[in-house]
Amino acid sequence: MPKEIRFSKLVEDSGKPETATLWVKPEMDLHLQEALKTNRILTVSQHPGTGKKDFGQIGLHPQKSAIYLIFPKPLPRVPDVRIVGINYGLVAEPVPGTPVEFPANLQTTSKRQKANTRPKPQLRPKSPPRKRKFVVTVERIATDKKTFTVVAKNEWEAGKKAIEALREIPFIVDVSNVKSKVGKITVVK
Repeated sequence: MPKEIRFSKLVEDSGKPETATLWVKPEMDLHLQEALKTNRILTVSQHPGTGKKDFGQIGLHPQKSAIYLIFPKPLPRVPDVRIVGINYGLVAEPVPGTPVEFPANLQTTSKRQKANTRPKPQLRPKSPPRKRKFVVTVERIATDKKTFTVVAKNEWEAGKKAIEALREIPFIVDVSNVKSKVGKITVVK
């Protein structure tokens, strides 16, 4: 059982696909649902800017950065297969003006929308947000590592002796190692 199928082989067997755009939820698009039931949809995962090649999966797999192709004939029913070698030159140009079909039982307007038919008042354009004053506490953290050799009974006493020895050495800060961290921010009223 092949784990990969070339896109050109799919086009050869199932015809030139057209792109489908998900303007509405997939369950509301009758054309897409019919193509899904007859196994004619291919989801092409795209990875722009990563250098990864596009690949396809048979069926509808909604995701970001994906396009959906609808074939005129059913696709093979092979589980967990990757479609490789995507050639967008083999995709048919979409027919302009193809309307999206909605199910007959879909209620497009709510009762509230029907009852409220008066025109809405014109809104004033939003003004840019005004600037305010803030009090910001910034903590500057410097790290100075020293290694000491001490004689002690246990780790706790060794740590205590190392801190005592450290107090005798001046603390010299290397400015390139200082990190700044924003702490509390309050609004001045």
